[in-house]
Amino acid sequence: MDESRMIPTKSKKKTKSVRFFRALSDETRVRILERLRDGEQCVCALTQTFHTGQSRLSFHLRVLKDAGLVIDRPEGRSVYYTLNHKAIREAEVIITRLRGEPASTASSASYSTGVYVEPLRLPAYETGPEKGAA
Repeated sequence: MDESRMIPTKSKKKTKSVRFFRALSDETRVRILERLRDGEQCVCALTQTFHTGQSRLSFHLRVLKDAGLVIDRPEGRSVYYTLNHKAIREAEVIITRLRGEPASTASSASYSTGVYVEPLRLPAYETGPEKGAA
């Protein structure tokens, strides 16, 4: 097999789009983003909302932060998280490019050209108890 034509499968540094899609590949992380859409949240509040331990939630928040989708702000012993709206706009650019639209349209993300680029819409997930649970 011609090695020059092989697609590398591992790289030491992941691209922004790979980190973005990896972050969105987990339902809990998508639900966290949906929760942060309403505004800044403390880790303690998110822990109560998701009925999970702080270490598990911190793992998911770190993945989101590494992808650039959330920003953290320490205050005393607490850490507050908020959506990084700039990263959300960059995600729209990634999606636009995947659609095959021209790069100029994708890079402007409809803010300067007047071309409408549909925003990234995350599916709504149920946040209540599992179906069929007593």
